Amino acid sequence: EEMGKDDELPLIYPSSPPNRLKHGKREDLQVIRGIAIIAVLAFHLLPGAFPNGYLGVDMFFVLSGFLMSTILCKSALTRTSIIDFFVRRFKRIIPLYAIMLCVSTVATVSLFTISDMDNFLTDIKWALAIASNWQIVLRKVDYWTKVFDYQVLLHAWSLGVELQYYLIVPFIVLFRTTFLNGPARLMLFIIIFSS
Repeated sequence: EEMGKDDELPLIYPSSPPNRLKHGKREDLQVIRGIAIIAVLAFHLLPGAFPNGYLGVDMFFVLSGFLMSTILCKSALTRTSIIDFFVRRFKRIIPLYAIMLCVSTVATVSLFTISDMDNFLTDIKWALAIASNWQIVLRKVDYWTKVFDYQVLLHAWSLGVELQYYLIVPFIVLFRTTFLNGPARLMLFIIIFSS
């Protein structure tokens, strides 16, 4: 059989594994991460010039979901591997988060008025519980309005979402691999993405 012109087109998805940097991270994902960082910074520094820069946060969430799901799907999930997953995630995030909370507390006590301290004390409780995202939801406060108040810990919401995701994703993957066969997986996929 003779190959036509269409058969000579390059593959959209390369058959070889993606390039990795010296530290083992994928180049393509690091580029996406860099674009997301630049988008978020541009949005915060020049919101008028980059009105959609906040979408960089969505890019981080999608990237994080992809990476965590990939990591978990490649390994056999056991009680030990799930605990190890939690320990690695928390060791990577919690120490810097704790430092940020300490610095924010010292700065707030030093620079803000008593009325601002009341807001901060409420915010720090939610931040310590890693649930700042739920504070925004339960108080039914618009994030964009809060940006203009003195909300020192407003940015903690995204870390709350990420850590809460880390808490549930191993169990979702475990459920998927343990209880769902091919047709059930397809049905679950259709239900989730059609709702």
